[in-house]
Amino acid sequence: MYSKCRRVDAARRVFDSMLVRNIVSWNAMILGYCIYGCPDDGISLFHEMTRIMHCHDDYGGGRKERKRSKAVEQLVIPDEITFIGVLCACARGGLLLD
Repeated sequence: MYSKCRRVDAARRVFDSMLVRNIVSWNAMILGYCIYGCPDDGISLFHEMTRIMHCHDDYGGGRKERKRSKAVEQLVIPDEITFIGVLCACARGGLLLD
């Protein structure tokens, strides 16, 4: 809701305060940045999402311990919506060639 109102900063504060983040919350924040905010921040958030994914051994086995704020890191695999957001960010950022 905050992103659609062009308040991406408020949306990010809510996202950062979430204890558990699922694919819907990641996608909402990535798309919020890509459509209403700074596309570079959306791509950075996608990289953060995939770094968390790589902290898991064998997709859900053990976890490498890392320091994190209050959030619980859980495995979230990017889906079609995630890649639409990243593609949108690349287009808005001028990273796609004609």
